[in-house]
Amino acid sequence: MKKDEAKAKIIEEFRRWSALPENRSERLNGTKALLIYNKIRDAKPDLFTFRSANSDKWQDVQGWLRSAGLISD
Repeated sequence: MKKDEAKAKIIEEFRRWSALPENRSERLNGTKALLIYNKIRDAKPDLFTFRSANSDKWQDVQGWLRSAGLISD
């Protein structure tokens, strides 16, 4: 999967997962976001087949989520 396609789909999934009652809060911090990231990665590993300069794709995803205004520090 290309990185831009993965970015859009992961952000969409993050929005869906973060709307679940157990994940709801006004603004998610990095720790809660990492937990949701792990759930998405386990449920939809195909979204994480994009190429990355980082060995840890969480670094890419965390940046995308910050840019989208979905998480705070």
